[in-house]
Amino acid sequence: MRVRPIIACGVCTPFLTVASAVSGQKAGPAGPAACETALAAYRAACAQRRARRLARVKAEFPRLVYARHFVMGGSHYAYTEALSDAQAERNFRAGGQLCLAEWRDALWHETVLTETKEGVIRDADVDYDGRAILFALKRSDRDGRNILRLTFDQVHLNYPSVAPDGRVLYTRWEYNDRSQMYPQPLFQMQPDGTAQSAVYGENSWFPTTIIHARGIPGSGKIFAIATGHHSRQPGELILIDPARGRQEAEGVTLVAPVRPTKSVTVDAYGQEGDLFAYPYPIDERTLLVTYNPDGWTQVDGQRHENRMTGFGVYWMDVDGQRELLVSRRGLACGRAVPLRPRARPPARPSLVDYARPTGTFYVQDVYEGPAMEGVARGTVKTLRVIGLDYRAAGIGSNGNGGPGGGALISTPPFVGNGAWDPKILIGDAPVHEDGSVFFTTEVRAPLYFMLLDDKGRMVQTMRSWTTLQPGENASYVGCHESKNSVPLASARPTRALAAGPRQLAPIFGPRRGFSFLKEIQPILNAHCVGCHDGRSGRPDLTAAVVSDPAAKRHWARAYLTLTHARPDQKEPPARWRGDPDHALLNWVSAASAPPIQRPRSAGSANSRLFSEMLDKGHCKTVTPVELARLALWVDLGVPFCADYTEAAAWTPEEWEKYRRFMAKREAADAADRATLRALAREP
Repeated sequence: MRVRPIIACGVCTPFLTVASAVSGQKAGPAGPAACETALAAYRAACAQRRARRLARVKAEFPRLVYARHFVMGGSHYAYTEALSDAQAERNFRAGGQLCLAEWRDALWHETVLTETKEGVIRDADVDYDGRAILFALKRSDRDGRNILRLTFDQVHLNYPSVAPDGRVLYTRWEYNDRSQMYPQPLFQMQPDGTAQSAVYGENSWFPTTIIHARGIPGSGKIFAIATGHHSRQPGELILIDPARGRQEAEGVTLVAPVRPTKSVTVDAYGQEGDLFAYPYPIDERTLLVTYNPDGWTQVDGQRHENRMTGFGVYWMDVDGQRELLVSRRGLACGRAVPLRPRARPPARPSLVDYARPTGTFYVQDVYEGPAMEGVARGTVKTLRVIGLDYRAAGIGSNGNGGPGGGALISTPPFVGNGAWDPKILIGDAPVHEDGSVFFTTEVRAPLYFMLLDDKGRMVQTMRSWTTLQPGENASYVGCHESKNSVPLASARPTRALAAGPRQLAPIFGPRRGFSFLKEIQPILNAHCVGCHDGRSGRPDLTAAVVSDPAAKRHWARAYLTLTHARPDQKEPPARWRGDPDHALLNWVSAASAPPIQRPRSAGSANSRLFSEMLDKGHCKTVTPVELARLALWVDLGVPFCADYTEAAAWTPEEWEKYRRFMAKREAADAADRATLRALAREP
């Protein structure tokens, strides 16, 4: 196209600037007579630019499938719909459409394929042959059979997507003995559920949440959205390159436009200005993306999140150049995917043996990695395996607060700032002199590890969890080693491999949830309450019941005394909160910060109750086994309840509520077991 110099008024100058940039012609001086010509030139220039930008889109995927629905998220990024029987927060909004956009006659034409007025349609996808459209529909239209659960986590997993190399990328909201606000990192697993591990941000303040991640074809990089915790899912568009690093901003670049990326600590990150969601990579520079250039509406200086409109589907490059493909009018657009065949990821044989009830973990050297920096070889004698149990319903509450922020805890099994969930004692494995360990343990359950010294006290703990599938053999280089590392090539075959996997030794008895009343109070009754009865100014270590009307628990006075707990609510005393940083007795707080903590920075090895009192003969009648049990209690995060029902101060109606939700869980578990049995019978 050729554009001759134009005389136009000052109002038209921006149009001429675009036309000149596209055509290479120089605009003449302004004049009011040429406005119409200027606008025509501008439109022609934009059409030329649009044709150039969309040439590959039109050639390779002229048909797009997507859903229209409200913008996902409740008070937290993860509450995608707030289920229809949600116990507290319900933000579900009915209405959804499955749509097709086709390139015809130089325009994109939208067709509604199906819709619902009572439910919601979301997460459209296309099979690899390009012949079938899949989508999620919130409606009871199947019987739920032949579904197998792969992950075992306490809250939400979000947006699983299959990367070009066959991995499943997903967002995991994880918090075990650390803040629930940071992080929501990017995880990965194989399609059979094996090899579950972090991809990016597991020990980061930034990004607060990584969501909507998709792998880029022919690249190890990933497009994703960086968003907040107390926010909706849209946020900033980012490009992740794990090869550059896997924490904070090491491997993250803010794009559209490309700009400096800083590690920041922001709860509702990415909610100011332009809003992005659901990137679909074309290559490392271009993508399809759901986009709202207007951002959230501001009302009296406050963010007003209109969750129904304003999001269309765009072609975009990393510099921010963009073209609208699907209208922003009507319900917001969800993720768009091309309706076309595409290459299948490389086939990978499944490593699962459904006939086996166990799996194995192998660690080459527990001293390898920043989490064990400064720990002398020979210090660690035992790797302890702990399981986690998750609540079925919310009844009562207390609160956490600390470096990682504050939080409400529903159905609290412990005092505030204690651990989030009941701790299950699984077993112990010996760590060999060379730092290696190899053991057999249960599968299809959330497990985490602690490293112990010769006194049975915690040197380091895993503030996350992992899961094995039946028959899976998982291996690690060290303790929080870089995910960009490989097994130590210089190391000789380890002693653990030579010995073979060990069966776990019991932890002071059979597998069970740890109960303060059953594990610790008997020790106090036998050795301590004769002196420490609350009289004469001495600490009260008796089993006297302290009812908490807000947490709906019956605590023991000794438990509140040892945790240096105080009530957040004064009249009547309720919502008791412990002091995890007290010099006499401290533990890894549930509100601790996400970065890797130093070895022995908290717990029994750092508490004066042990080093300056019990180890030096205070109460000489306490046996070594009882002392180790006391240390275990501290290192588990001062648990009180073995499960969510112990010491409950619930009404009959609340008991019925909990039983109702447990029945739903048990029904789902029964269906899962039926699928497992069927798979185990297959040849």
